[in-house]
Amino acid sequence: MKLVIIGAGSAYTPEIFSEILLRPQLGIKEVALLDISEGRKRTEINAGLRRRMLAQESVQSTLVLPTESCEENLMTQAVKQYERLTVEAAVTRSRKTALQALINHPLVLSFEKAKQAVAAMEDSFSDYIKLEN
Repeated sequence: MKLVIIGAGSAYTPEIFSEILLRPQLGIKEVALLDISEGRKRTEINAGLRRRMLAQESVQSTLVLPTESCEENLMTQAVKQYERLTVEAAVTRSRKTALQALINHPLVLSFEKAKQAVAAMEDSFSDYIKLEN
């Protein structure tokens, strides 16, 4: 099986990798680390550390770091934009920004679905989330 970590320059990548090492039964033979150009340097650092982890643990997995950034990958861009807008919506408590975040997510296929998701989130977590217009 091949695993692709999108946003591999993230601080969470080492944790993901540690979990992979603890679960050889997953049968992951190849791990590809992808990020946009902004995260490229951190991805390269993560790749070096992960290669040493693989060698130390004698894990039979290959680590792939594409030579080009995945800037052209529209799904990666959409997910990154979704993440940025989600953080902005949380900080500013903006319903409009939360809606924009969901509209950018590649799995949310309509404005109406995004509105329903924001409303459901507000209803389910009303003790914690107070969005403003």
